[in-house]
Amino acid sequence: MDAGALTDKIIIIRLLLSFLAGCCIGMERSGKRQVAGLRTHILICVGACGMMIISIWLPQVSGKGDTARIAAQVVSGMGFLGAGAILKIGANVKGLTTAASIWVIAGIGLAIGSGLYTAGIVMTVISLLTLSLVNRLELKIFPVRQNKFLEIYFHGNKPPMTEIINVLSDYSASIVSTNVRSSKSSKEHSKVVLFINVPKKLDISKMTADFQEIEEVDTIVLREKIT
Repeated sequence: MDAGALTDKIIIIRLLLSFLAGCCIGMERSGKRQVAGLRTHILICVGACGMMIISIWLPQVSGKGDTARIAAQVVSGMGFLGAGAILKIGANVKGLTTAASIWVIAGIGLAIGSGLYTAGIVMTVISLLTLSLVNRLELKIFPVRQNKFLEIYFHGNKPPMTEIINVLSDYSASIVSTNVRSSKSSKEHSKVVLFINVPKKLDISKMTADFQEIEEVDTIVLREKIT
């Protein structure tokens, strides 16, 4: 679609549409108490739209210039802003979806700013469906899981890995990595440290009881991060 000559009316329409698009995505993020919410998404979308309008306007006035240069800088700049929304809590990472929504809302602002109204509207609708409906579908198909460190103290030369794996399988837990730390002293217990992926709704007390039924196992400790 040809952007055509910019007028005050066209500029206002594009900025208002970008404001509405930012509201739609931002309200969904704010409703889920994300670090980047309503105001952040509005400002990003309106700002990206404004940058796109400026990049179109400059060549029309001066007769020279690259309209894609400012848009490219906006896209790369969103990478730094999105990184601020990503939080690492122990072995778990949160905020990736919000970081992606920041990147997408900038793209919506650029689309609207360049006059691609249909693309901007469709991108907004698809983004809302992805953040709301697809999220519910994903939770039903793939229940929420989290990463934890499982420390198992045992006596003997080798950890009873077969029994340990059987217990973890009973609770739908998968092993990501294994680190065995043998004791150099007879007074200390050896331990195996497992980096595991487990369902969020995990019966820790029952799993602990099952581990303690293994003859070689003395105690177990489940942590968010290794110490």
